[in-house]
Amino acid sequence: MPAVQIGLRHRVRRVSQQIAEQHRQLDTLRREVAAALERGALSDGVHALERFTAALAAHFDLEQTVFFPALHGLAPSRTHELEALEREHGVFLAELERIGWEIERAPAEASGRAFSRFLTDLGGHEQREERLVGAISDQG
Repeated sequence: MPAVQIGLRHRVRRVSQQIAEQHRQLDTLRREVAAALERGALSDGVHALERFTAALAAHFDLEQTVFFPALHGLAPSRTHELEALEREHGVFLAELERIGWEIERAPAEASGRAFSRFLTDLGGHEQREERLVGAISDQG
C-alpha cells in the first residue's frame, strides 16, 4: 500500500475518533434543546439551539476540511457522494437558523416538532455518511 494511502487511512482513523466525540457532545446539546422546548422555556431553547448550532458547524467544518478530503484521497470515485453530503451541511445549518427564528416566534410545541424533524433528517444524513465511510474503508 502506498505511503500516501497509509497516511490517509491513519488520518481517517484519527479524525473518526474526534467525530465520535463530537457526536457525543452534539447528543448532549440536542437533549438540552429538546428539554427546553418541552418545558416551553423558549429563551433557554434559543440559547441551547445556538450552542447546538455552533457545535454542529464545528463538526461539519472538521468533516469538510480534514475528513472528507482524506476520504476523497482514498476513493476519488466517491467524490459525487462526498460533495452531496457537504452540500447537505449548508442546508442543515440554514434549517437550524429557521428553527431558531421559529422558536422566538412560534409556540414551543411547533418548534419542538420542527427540531424533531430536523434531528430525523440529520440522523439519515449521518447514516449515509457512515455507510460511505464503511464502503471506503472496506476498499482497502
